[in-house]
Amino acid sequence: MNRQELVDEVERVGAAPGVITCSLVDGVTGMIYHATGNRPDLEPLAEAARDYWQLHRRNENLYRDLGTMLGIVVLHEQGVINVMPCAADAVLVTFAERNRVNFSDWPARLKPLQAILQSISTQT
Repeated sequence: MNRQELVDEVERVGAAPGVITCSLVDGVTGMIYHATGNRPDLEPLAEAARDYWQLHRRNENLYRDLGTMLGIVVLHEQGVINVMPCAADAVLVTFAERNRVNFSDWPARLKPLQAILQSISTQT
């Protein structure tokens, strides 16, 4: 697997109807690996949204009885932020229009992206 395959897969996910932009973000530093669309104004929000992931990780023992965390959805007046794990150290942050994306099926949608990231991590 190479970087272009990773970019192509993030672009594929970001092309879903209702998605404004997707950003593959380092779960530790908040650095964006790749963002879809032409919305550089949303990149600082994607970096900041990674904090939702960090908050959950710090308190994961409290949520243990609920099972594995599949994603974090934050509903705002003007849109939705979804943060989903893609690898041990990467999350996909998606900004979407309200009521346009069913994030319940995104764990399955992200399987190819997760496989690419797994392949990259085993190569290094």
